[in-house]
Amino acid sequence: MRHVETRKSPARTRILMMTSAVALMAASAAINTPAFRDGQWALCNCSGWPDNTSFQRLGVWSWTKDDDRRLIVINLSDGAVQARVLLPWDEVRGKTWRLDDALSDASYERDGDEINNNGLYIDLAPWAGQILAFHAIGNPSEH
Repeated sequence: MRHVETRKSPARTRILMMTSAVALMAASAAINTPAFRDGQWALCNCSGWPDNTSFQRLGVWSWTKDDDRRLIVINLSDGAVQARVLLPWDEVRGKTWRLDDALSDASYERDGDEINNNGLYIDLAPWAGQILAFHAIGNPSEH
């Protein structure tokens, strides 16, 4: 068997470096908030399903300062993960929440009762992460 050396092209290397720099700048701006500097930190528990234990490869932390709620979710593996994240915030009940991801500019609308009763559903690609900011946008009956 012959050893074959693979190399990334200079253009691909530059693209990867630029992408990493942009992600680092987004993460840096996202964590420059009072919740991360002065807030209450908590390690969050996760659960999965009998036929899917990928949740065990997830790292999840929350920060809270007054009404500012933040969640960092990181897939620590080379495989996709799905989980229910149990949040330490009873106040999510009875409201609809918009979750803004600082790393992708994606937004998600979630029901607080479902989050509180079942956990926040997470589905992440390999090595992916999210920095989520929670914003109350009303009662579920209003939407």
